[in-house]
Amino acid sequence: DRERSAVSGRGEPRLEFRGLPSQATIRIFTVVGELVQTLNHDGSTDGYVTWNLRTKDNLDVAPGLYVFRVEAAGYSSKMGKFAIIK
Repeated sequence: DRERSAVSGRGEPRLEFRGLPSQATIRIFTVVGELVQTLNHDGSTDGYVTWNLRTKDNLDVAPGLYVFRVEAAGYSSKMGKFAIIK
């Protein structure tokens, strides 16, 4: 199967948001508040969504510090931050 095939190098860059409610929206921002990407979790996976490190304009995201906000009905929104180092 495709997931078990050998991958040269480090593989596709990605970041996973885990422990999500069944329906959630994740918005990723630069530290100055510009929207980078919006991800939607529709419950089709087991509480996680994967981000391919591409912007909403389908460009590679730049190294740096980012802020994310997770929103889901019935839950208070949660915020966090992460750094991308290339």
